Amino acid sequence: MTNLTQGADPSSGLTADEQRVIDLTVDLWNALHALDGIGGTDELHEANQAIHIIQNIIAARAMARLFPEIWR
Repeated sequence: MTNLTQGADPSSGLTADEQRVIDLTVDLWNALHALDGIGGTDELHEANQAIHIIQNIIAARAMARLFPEIWR
């Protein structure tokens, strides 16, 4: 996966800090996936779920900022 740490694309709706958090989840996934013995395990599945929770939190922040009448 590619990281976008050069700053957020304004059309993405994410702040630079939010984009950095998303990039960190990519780094975390790649680091976990590289661990010996973790591929296809329950730990990898649980990590995937945790990372998606973090990504959903960031997405909700952006949506609340872009569409406050709906998301607040």
